[in-house]
Amino acid sequence: MDVVHDDVIDRVITHALGEVLKRTREDLGLSQAQLVARMPSNVRVKTLASYEQGARACTVVRLCEIARALGASPVDILARALHRAEFDAQTVRLHVDLRALTDDTRPELKQLRRWARARLATYPKTTLARLDGSAIQEMAVLLETTLTDLVSQLAMFTPNTAS
Repeated sequence: MDVVHDDVIDRVITHALGEVLKRTREDLGLSQAQLVARMPSNVRVKTLASYEQGARACTVVRLCEIARALGASPVDILARALHRAEFDAQTVRLHVDLRALTDDTRPELKQLRRWARARLATYPKTTLARLDGSAIQEMAVLLETTLTDLVSQLAMFTPNTAS
């Protein structure tokens, strides 16, 4: 299940970083070809486009290179992307395997286990909880955690069929 967890978070962050890169480039009035021309490595326009679309993950080294070509701080771009990822996590929909969650023994998941047990006791035939972003956000407030941390925790119990 860790693969699903990593995939959900990776997609949210990769997409958010792409959005920030694209917006920064557009704010400077640069085309993708113009930005690529400012970079010292032989990056293709197609590669930059895949970063901006969130279709391809950007390495730290490449992020620094793109940031320099944009005249921006890589730290600032990453911070903006992480902030955006927090917002994007609000739109995530997860299907949580309640039985798998109740079987987990990690102490940090105690409150989530309690919720899963209560949900199973109330609806014993429904072993998959379908949660949208607003429900996850409310749970985060109730559990006094961040939205992205809760999405990370819940995604560990998401079957491959989740959206």
